[in-house]
Amino acid sequence: SKGQINSWVSKRTGYRKYALLPFVVGIFEEQVNRMDVEFAQLFEEYYKRSFRKATSTEPVIFKVIPVNKSLNADLEIHPYEQAEYLLENASSWGVRDCICKKQKALIGEPCTYPTTVCLVFTKDAPHAFDNDELTKAITKEEALSLLKDAENAGLVHCSFNTKTNHNYICNCCTCCCGVLRGVNTLDNPREFVKTDFVISVNSDLCSGCGTCIDRCQFDALSLPDTVSVVDEHRCIGCGVCAITCPENALELIRKQNPEKPESPENILDWMTQRAINRGVDPSELL
Repeated sequence: SKGQINSWVSKRTGYRKYALLPFVVGIFEEQVNRMDVEFAQLFEEYYKRSFRKATSTEPVIFKVIPVNKSLNADLEIHPYEQAEYLLENASSWGVRDCICKKQKALIGEPCTYPTTVCLVFTKDAPHAFDNDELTKAITKEEALSLLKDAENAGLVHCSFNTKTNHNYICNCCTCCCGVLRGVNTLDNPREFVKTDFVISVNSDLCSGCGTCIDRCQFDALSLPDTVSVVDEHRCIGCGVCAITCPENALELIRKQNPEKPESPENILDWMTQRAINRGVDPSELL
């Protein structure tokens, strides 16, 4: 009931099972109704000490899901790369207040982005959120509308770095998000999230208006002359800049990093890889 472990009823056996939750995404998000000033301050201290350690081990936690309408029309896009697909194929939808934005507000550093933007969903459990005290049950249409509102506000779609079994889409900002605000302080944010896309500028169409520069939360775009220039080390391939370009001069193209591994297939695969890379015997966890 305190959100410190996970429990569920096994469909195969009918028995209740229990498992450890990671701190993020997991225990921290379950504290949204318990977060107070003391908790917020303690988390901030912990975060400043632990963030770099948490991001130094593969696989990374977050996968950036690009804004669909910012993608090159010729690209083949996998289902797990489409936020709309994940929502369309769910059977229950819900929305939560963002724990990160709540925590920052309690330490006197609120942001101006929308706060009720954390979408959760399940694929095969209708009415899953009807009695959830942390989650407001919504319809598919409401979920898709919230997703669009988040895009228009300039928030970045993020989910767990796996190919399957997604159950949430965070709509994140670099001023509050526990992952994005940390990687934004690094010289190469792109290396610390999973992304297969990068923004491309059509120099023939770009008018140098600077709209994209104001939209980018990672300072990945600049205007040294009359055409926007991309810093590919800082671009995380979210696409929020492209959808406001008045000249349609920006689009996402696929650019995979051969040194960066593929996303794990599912959560169990992610846990196993993470354990091995941290020198932990995965058999101790399974």
